[in-house]
Amino acid sequence: MWENPTLKYFASILVLLCLSLGIRAQTVIDEIVAVVGASPVLQSDVEIRSFQMEADERGNRVRSVSRCEVLEDILIQKILVAQAVLDSVIIEDDEVDSEIDRRINMQVAQAGGRERLEKLMGRTLDDLRLDIRDNVYDDLVIQRMQFKITGEVQVTPSEVKKYFDRIPKDSLPLIPGEVELSHIALIPEVREEEDKRVLQALEKLKSELEKGSSFCIKSKFYSEDPGSAENCGELGFMKREDLVPEFSAVAFSLEPKQISSPVKTQFGYHIIELLDKRGQYANFRHILMRPKVSLTDLVQAEERLNGLLPQLDSLPFSELAIRYSEDKETANNGGRLMNPNTGSGRFMLEELDPTTYQLLANLSEGQHSKPQVTVHSQGQKMVRVVFVQKRIEAHTASLEQDYARIQQAALNEKKMEVLKNWIDKRKKNLHISVLGYSDSCPELRKWNP
Repeated sequence: MWENPTLKYFASILVLLCLSLGIRAQTVIDEIVAVVGASPVLQSDVEIRSFQMEADERGNRVRSVSRCEVLEDILIQKILVAQAVLDSVIIEDDEVDSEIDRRINMQVAQAGGRERLEKLMGRTLDDLRLDIRDNVYDDLVIQRMQFKITGEVQVTPSEVKKYFDRIPKDSLPLIPGEVELSHIALIPEVREEEDKRVLQALEKLKSELEKGSSFCIKSKFYSEDPGSAENCGELGFMKREDLVPEFSAVAFSLEPKQISSPVKTQFGYHIIELLDKRGQYANFRHILMRPKVSLTDLVQAEERLNGLLPQLDSLPFSELAIRYSEDKETANNGGRLMNPNTGSGRFMLEELDPTTYQLLANLSEGQHSKPQVTVHSQGQKMVRVVFVQKRIEAHTASLEQDYARIQQAALNEKKMEVLKNWIDKRKKNLHISVLGYSDSCPELRKWNP
């Protein structure tokens, strides 16, 4: 009920894709099981898609899926791609390249580095890019078409209520415990001598790199960006607007293989190397170093924060946060924390990091924690007090407590209905023939004219 039931196409997961390519290579006999327009669907297409859905990241089969449903999903995708051709939907090469790099960079990070991923795959990343290019292009076309069809669909409050009322009471899901949180954070300034230390260290690294040292090795040893360090500092292809202004201004002014002087951003100091440019996109690698706040300054921030807390006897927590919190992202909103995964102000308990979870374990609604040292989203150390705005205990889903979730589920259902009606109309204008699986999948016979 709470999943996003958008069109069930499955973007290529690189590990599974390579394993599934092996399946096709080993297939001795293949046959056409359906045709949409001039585009055939092979039995191996169905088996590979099923394998991707059934396997975990290591290629182990962990679930079973219906071949009937898989073939129907493929037919829907083929119709969307066929209509995209008629509508002149164009996906630029830059978009495909960027999406390929995004997927590969994600897999590189999960594998623990480029070399480990290539060893796992048994092929180079350049070969992988070629392997998945057609799949990525089709994925982007399908996304574009699906948005074109359902992007403006909305639901009214009465539709949300009707959706909820249709759910059998004994089928309502159990919603896990959640909390709404606020905080007051004090972020000590970095001392000037620490700034100088980091700048000197990066200047030294730049000089060594320009003399031939390995950027990859330096990044793994020194960079404090965990997302890119193991990938030799590489960020992948990005547009200017994907990067913070200070970084992009310098990065896009570089010539290929040129290394910048240290650049200051909200995350720390970087040295940047331009690897390649493709139209509006460019691929960089960087080494990030963050000046450290001194222990003395953190202790003083903790003492200052403890001195502010007695004001809660006469002021609401939100007012105190507006007056004193140094976290610019939350201060003007009374210190309210937003869940980056959902965009809402609620956190499931299991989403909290272990330190915060322990901090809140014995706090009731309306209570605040002791000061804790933690790391801001931009990487700086800070001292904060967390306030429990609201506790929502685990409960059966209700319209009153879970409106946003139910609204999203109702919207997804409406989008699926719009998409289904669109598919039914387009089926009449395309030659569609299902040749295989008809004995075991009688529901597929409706696809034949």
